[in-house]
Amino acid sequence: MSTYDFTRLSAFDFEELILDLLQADWETSLEIFTPGRDGGVDLRAFSESKEEAIVQCKHMPNTTFAKLLAHLKTEELPKVRALAPKRYVLATSLGLSPANTKALVTLFKPYLRRQSDVYGRDRINALLRRHKKVETANFKLWLTSTAVLQRVLHNAEHVQTQFEVRLVSRKAPLFVQNDAFPRAQEILDDSRVVIISGEPGIGKTTLAEMLLFAHLEQGFQPVVIEGEIDEGKRLFEANTKQIFYFDDFLGETFLPERPELLAKNQDSSLVHFMDAIRATHASRFILTTREHILRTALNASEKLRRSSIIADKCLLELRDYSLGQKARILYNHLYFSDLPSDYKLAILQNEFYFEVIRHRNFNPRLIEWLSGYARVKTVPAHDYQRHVRALLNNPGEIWAHAFDNQISEAARNVLFMMAVLSWSAATDVLYASWQALHQFKSRKYNFPTRANDFKRALNELESSFIQISDQRVSFLNPSIRDFVQSLFQSDGDYARDVIESADRFSQIRSLRDLQQASNGIALTEALAPTPPVIQALTRLIGAPHVRWHREANGSLTGTYLDDAPDTRLRTIIKWAEETKSRDLLSILTLGYEHLQKGLSFFIPSILDVLRALETSPWVYEHGGAELHRALMDRILDNLSNARNYDWRSLFDYRAASPPWPSDDEARFGLEYQAYRRRGVYDEFADCQELADLESMRDSLRDIQKSHRQVFKTVIKKLNVAIERTRKSMDNDSDDDYQPISESKRSPPENMDDVRRLFGSLV
Repeated sequence: MSTYDFTRLSAFDFEELILDLLQADWETSLEIFTPGRDGGVDLRAFSESKEEAIVQCKHMPNTTFAKLLAHLKTEELPKVRALAPKRYVLATSLGLSPANTKALVTLFKPYLRRQSDVYGRDRINALLRRHKKVETANFKLWLTSTAVLQRVLHNAEHVQTQFEVRLVSRKAPLFVQNDAFPRAQEILDDSRVVIISGEPGIGKTTLAEMLLFAHLEQGFQPVVIEGEIDEGKRLFEANTKQIFYFDDFLGETFLPERPELLAKNQDSSLVHFMDAIRATHASRFILTTREHILRTALNASEKLRRSSIIADKCLLELRDYSLGQKARILYNHLYFSDLPSDYKLAILQNEFYFEVIRHRNFNPRLIEWLSGYARVKTVPAHDYQRHVRALLNNPGEIWAHAFDNQISEAARNVLFMMAVLSWSAATDVLYASWQALHQFKSRKYNFPTRANDFKRALNELESSFIQISDQRVSFLNPSIRDFVQSLFQSDGDYARDVIESADRFSQIRSLRDLQQASNGIALTEALAPTPPVIQALTRLIGAPHVRWHREANGSLTGTYLDDAPDTRLRTIIKWAEETKSRDLLSILTLGYEHLQKGLSFFIPSILDVLRALETSPWVYEHGGAELHRALMDRILDNLSNARNYDWRSLFDYRAASPPWPSDDEARFGLEYQAYRRRGVYDEFADCQELADLESMRDSLRDIQKSHRQVFKTVIKKLNVAIERTRKSMDNDSDDDYQPISESKRSPPENMDDVRRLFGSLV
């Protein structure tokens, strides 16, 4: 049974809660009034005898009784005497002793007739226990309760995940249910998978995190996927209540300039994992993505187009926020912010809040930024309105001002490094890359460094540009990464510094991807194959791309640190073709030598390198043909270990290529017949998971349909195994999931309602 302290409700939330509780307890309707500094009335009710009762709500949970009593005596008692009500009722979120209650009755005598007309924290909790429907309907009340937080922490404590429960719980008081919330919840309840899409800053991550947080309260274990879907597959337990979360999943997995990820079956793996989630009652899966990236991915991948992604999508748009919901978003951020009262009063002055919530560029991310004192403290309170208006008119300036004026060079270098690493980075990885850049720039621009520069930089950036959780650093939101990357496009020196100090090939490749997408002049010039660029590439082309560590059971597990060798080769091939640089050609030889040293060999990726060579005639004529032959021999030498996805990729490549040399055909045919006779059945026996069975079946179906190769027998065996596995998952799973309650409270929808809301801000 929950007991609430109400500390994470706003004054307006508390007033609405009292309204609902008293209406339920008194079995009568109450009228809610616009609060005013001299009104003294929050709620009003009439009894059957037409006797008027006025209710005053005082939300002061963290104060002392002495301060509450002094406030009531100086501020409220004169108003009550002027009103002279027949019955005065006081509700406060402060805990009250019997002596406290008696003192309040004495203070407001004769208007406060009896102690039962005083509602302190304990009596309000008692009303909530008596009227469970009020508690259930008040989504924000239970979402922000201490009891819920403790249950969530208990459910998450044994799970290794990047999901920071306390970080998300701090966002709960700010959350406003919009029209997308019930849509997303319905999709998640029906199909167990929901994809929340929308434009940057619209509130996708917040919506996803609130859904996730609510499920944790019901016993679901969180699993946050940071990089590839294989992370989720490794931790998936069909009969355990798990909720998987993949934020910005297409932003990291299906970038249009990274086609090799499609070749690595990431689209197929994603679809099969989503199917596995649907096949068990125990699991849920929440994903977010930018809408335009989702459309790009659907155009690039037939597997995604054929999947249920569209049916599972919940598009979050600005029109999902009504006027009242926008008002609540602004109000909540201001109420719970650390802004001094002068700044809040500036928003109230001349009803400036109407201009904010009606602005064409209103979005939750802007409001979050504008309500943080650390980000606006250089702006005096009397100039706050102008500052807010300027940022609403030009949201791009939101990061530029702080970047240029409020953070150190060390902090700026952290942001530069993060912009060319993945979305998040382990602190040790980030430190190594940051140190290389920071020391390089210190020597180049002659500024001093200190031993604690990195730690100080993280402290500067946390909560304004970045967030830190479980020794990983990530951007606070995607628009910050967009901003930092735009600096590379506008100023080539930023890019040159990163290139010359890079300690990973992927950092330079990220800049090239950015240049390919934007074709900016400054970045194009910085990436010209000059001696400094060639030196950096030569140094990095053979750098390690996997870090190995030994598990407790003695097995080795690899973690990707950098681009794989095939990605490096393909990058250099396209780069050399565009620039006709012989210096870049020399790096191809070094890249191939690095690939030969690798422990793994992924055939679909090597086929992409072959395609890159075949579509780069200048490179092909200047040494690329020899590389093509060497890679082809390497593929043919490894066919004895080929899996279903390798054969599917090989058949697709062979069908689109000119006729192969007879020796290549002979080697291919010999190994393929061996796979059909024995290898395919050995592979089937190795399949342990539903997703593996489905992926193998789909690959063999593709080969059979597109290339007239017969696998009927093994496909039949796979279908039987798939059906048996699904039935086992259905029988073993225990689905005691209860749908999340939806708030029945309507937001303020007209100007008077909005005025009443902001009247309780200070």
